[in-house]
Amino acid sequence: MFGCYVLDVHEQICPGAKISGGLSNLSFSFRGLEVIREAMHSVFLYHNIQKGMHMAIVNAGALPMYDDIDPELRELCEDAILNRREDATDRMLGTFTNLDISIVHRVLPMLLCAHVV
Repeated sequence: MFGCYVLDVHEQICPGAKISGGLSNLSFSFRGLEVIREAMHSVFLYHNIQKGMHMAIVNAGALPMYDDIDPELRELCEDAILNRREDATDRMLGTFTNLDISIVHRVLPMLLCAHVV
């Protein structure tokens, strides 16, 4: 994920610079699937705060603690966000097999784009 890479090198390029970001773009295509959106936000924050992210615009009261996220959902989110597996997109799509087809059509383009990046 590009954001994680930036956090890895930001201190070298811009010593003393602070990192801030909004999370809604990460999960925008999942609107209406709040459990997934909140899990994605928590996973992103968990990994990127460790890498030096200083601030994020979030609804902190709505976010689950990282350790409280269902392990299967957490793994799916990490695979997609951290680009850990070539089949991350396919695995994430597999979670939508029982959902309304309109949700799948809304989510599919975002997942395909995320996998290419």
